Amino acid sequence: MRILFYLIFLFLFRSAIAQPGSPDIGFTLVSDAKGTPMPGVHAGDVLTRHDMEWRGLVSWSVEEHFTSQSPYEPDRRGEHKWWMLTGTPIAGPGKGRLQFRFIDCSCTEHYIQVMRGTESMRIDLPDAPAERWALVQHVMQRSGDIAPRLK
Repeated sequence: MRILFYLIFLFLFRSAIAQPGSPDIGFTLVSDAKGTPMPGVHAGDVLTRHDMEWRGLVSWSVEEHFTSQSPYEPDRRGEHKWWMLTGTPIAGPGKGRLQFRFIDCSCTEHYIQVMRGTESMRIDLPDAPAERWALVQHVMQRSGDIAPRLK
């Protein structure tokens, strides 16, 4: 009986401290003003991109780059990190549109790089926390009040 009481207590305590995180910031890539999806195959990882290039197929990829300034990893500060982003299909009319989300980190030189063959596009993101917060507020204003209501 005592074990059951502790399990219930832990479950209730865990759900009581749940808090919403900061809003995701995402973007969608299209090839024109009509919203036409990007041409070619989306390569969500390095192996797929290499395989598509080797076969002579057109592919495109999205990478997130930043220089770490994390207080939790002091020995790795100043280290350049990057990874490829995988998109999430967007529901609704049309096919082939993907939404990408990037992290809000303790970092500098934060940018998104979109590559298609030999072409590339770089999207620079602000380093200063106040500038990033202004971007988050802009996204929240455009999307409306979507924060969960806690009682």
